Amino acid sequence: MDVRRFMKYFHWLFIIIGAGVFIMSVLIEPGAGNPGRFGFGLLFFVMFAGIPGVIRYAIEAPARQDKAILDGGVSYTGKIFGYREDASILVNGRPMLDLVIRYFDHGVIKEAVVNNDSTDMTKFPVGATVTIRIMNAQAALVPGSVTNARLEGEENLMNPDFDPTGKRPSKGVHCPNCGSSLIIPYGMSYICPYCGSKVSLSETGEIIR
Repeated sequence: MDVRRFMKYFHWLFIIIGAGVFIMSVLIEPGAGNPGRFGFGLLFFVMFAGIPGVIRYAIEAPARQDKAILDGGVSYTGKIFGYREDASILVNGRPMLDLVIRYFDHGVIKEAVVNNDSTDMTKFPVGATVTIRIMNAQAALVPGSVTNARLEGEENLMNPDFDPTGKRPSKGVHCPNCGSSLIIPYGMSYICPYCGSKVSLSETGEIIR
């Protein structure tokens, strides 16, 4: 069960318990007409049901944001490159894991992080193909889009030596094996889409053989 669904049931349980205690203390037990008992019972119910409600609202905030992105965002198909810890949500004392997705945007490799409300990473294996939507620099995973489909150029999406942040300057070079033109960031590598060879560039701009 995912965290959001668990919190939903947990919240309803507290509402039922709080309502039961309120009814027992205010309506059934002797002295039910005492305004002080009514006020105490009402305060107990609000606190008992309200605190889990606030926690539930905070946990469901990413889901509300994801819905807005899914409704109005632009679709991209990419690969699950890895995971990133989200310390804002703990499950059994351990942080949740968000998904790091790499995708092509008009031929340029980019990276996005999407919320994940499940603790079962077997549903989201590294290397799986997924569809995401992006709006205002925020990304959301399209439900049910995890597949084993192969993408053209996926070798570079999964290349750990490639920096998709765009912070490193790049240089145009020719593949030493087939002569194809490539653009590689300094100190990084790129998989040639024509011959499949890995071409690495030094920090000073020389091809590493």
